[in-house]
Amino acid sequence: VMVVSVADDVVAEIKALKKKIGATILAHYYQEGEIQELADITGDSLKLARDATRVSTSTILFAGVHFMGESAKIMNPEKRVLIPDLHAGCSLADSCPPDQLAAFQQQLREKGRDFHTVAYINTSAAVKSLVDWIVTSGNAREIIDRVPPEKEILFVPDQHLGRNTGIKLGFDPETEMCLWDPFKPLGGNTPEKLHSSRFILWKGHCSVHQMFQAQHILNFRNQYPEGMVISHPECNFEVCKLSDYVGSTDFILKTLKEAKPGTRWLVGTELNLVNRPAGAGMHRPLQRFIHTGERHHKFGVQVPQLFVPEAIQGTVGINAMHGGPHQQKGNSLIALQRQRAESAHAVTLSADLIHRQKHPQARLQQTIPSLIR
Repeated sequence: VMVVSVADDVVAEIKALKKKIGATILAHYYQEGEIQELADITGDSLKLARDATRVSTSTILFAGVHFMGESAKIMNPEKRVLIPDLHAGCSLADSCPPDQLAAFQQQLREKGRDFHTVAYINTSAAVKSLVDWIVTSGNAREIIDRVPPEKEILFVPDQHLGRNTGIKLGFDPETEMCLWDPFKPLGGNTPEKLHSSRFILWKGHCSVHQMFQAQHILNFRNQYPEGMVISHPECNFEVCKLSDYVGSTDFILKTLKEAKPGTRWLVGTELNLVNRPAGAGMHRPLQRFIHTGERHHKFGVQVPQLFVPEAIQGTVGINAMHGGPHQQKGNSLIALQRQRAESAHAVTLSADLIHRQKHPQARLQQTIPSLIR
């Protein structure tokens, strides 16, 4: 795997601008290697959420997708959070619009269902304001296990992480789980199936992990019987069942780092994560499920985007609106307003924070204490 180094003059320019505006660069493991080289802090969603609370500079430059910048802002409301590309999206976050989620929650309540909504951190701030618990791939089992046993569970938006976690917690996928498709009547279920399900999965998936299939593992094992397979829990259940290890991106890197030299691994996650350990001196043969350089979602940040003039960076803001017409039936309403100007981008989240403690910051801090320890 080729490791890309950034030219010295570019590094110097970025460091000078960082010092000028008082910024810390955070980059997800899924970013290109040259971006990770430039970052002050790298990690998966859980690690970056923790580390964002420890940043001492007044500005955070987040090399990641939109929901990550929002999460950093939620955890650091007093700081300025910049995103190099406001259009860098996540298929999971996009699959669960807040209006669709709110409508389904209301349907369940009208049917007398007593449930808690659990959201993967790969969701918008608007969705986070509607849920009871927020999890990452690294702590989903621990957090869901805290849901009171008398409560049913609505898990959004990743059906695979929800299914894999629910099965580990003892839910029967045939009799206690169902998949909710917001575009189909009854979510694509019979009334009986929906009524009997105690663990409802939103029909969302990661466009990258969705490509990995059980046949990839069978082909690998046929060619390398001694090989090991490690996958992310955003992969489907069949892939996870055939894998030797399943875990978060941080878990995957740790496992590969500690593996015996010379062992061969098939790695089921985003391609840049597979490239990263190879470039960090970890001399273990790593193979991808698929061999393609195509980007299936707009995740990557280019080096020039990190040091363009400050005016054209993407700014994430969360503004509280107390009172007014947004107070309706005790529900928090969040309106996402996108404003674009010729020389600047801005994202403003307008929220009514009065009722039911639905402030996303409170939800993150109350439901994931491990994020802020």
